[in-house]
Amino acid sequence: MLFYQADWFKTMLKDKFNGMKEKGYFDQVISNITTMANKYESSFIANYDKWGNVGRPDLTGWEQNEQSRACTTQKESAVYFANWLTKRINSLDKILNNK
Repeated sequence: MLFYQADWFKTMLKDKFNGMKEKGYFDQVISNITTMANKYESSFIANYDKWGNVGRPDLTGWEQNEQSRACTTQKESAVYFANWLTKRINSLDKILNNK
């Protein structure tokens, strides 16, 4: 049997997820993405200027999806990631809590 099929595991996962949600951990992570993108914006710009790696999937091995590759700044990447993560958390919430 795989863990995700076991009732005890589903209950444990649901309890852990809901506990993290109630404590605001997910909101804090998403907030930190934006905060760090703003705080270190000049460093990100300097990095991209030095290495010329924005929009260069040939350098990243095509590891990014199309939407991520379309981002041309760290700030755009942060917005994309925060939105993706929010959607993923909401999807897990629906699955785990039968919403």
